[in-house]
Amino acid sequence: VSFFGVATLQEALKVREIDKTTPILIVGVCENLFLASKNNISITIESEEMARKVIEFSQKFAIKIHLKINTAP
Repeated sequence: VSFFGVATLQEALKVREIDKTTPILIVGVCENLFLASKNNISITIESEEMARKVIEFSQKFAIKIHLKINTAP
């Protein structure tokens, strides 16, 4: 396995307990940026509001992100 995709932070943390190195991406909303960052878990930015939260958070902590872009009209 080269990457895990999960829906929630809770699922990501369970996977991280088992596998300490494989990248994990939360495809749903992540409410706790600090826990995601601390556990080397990538998050999805799906809204402008989330982008603002991540920008503020990233001023103090590193965090891995993926952008979800809706191209439909």
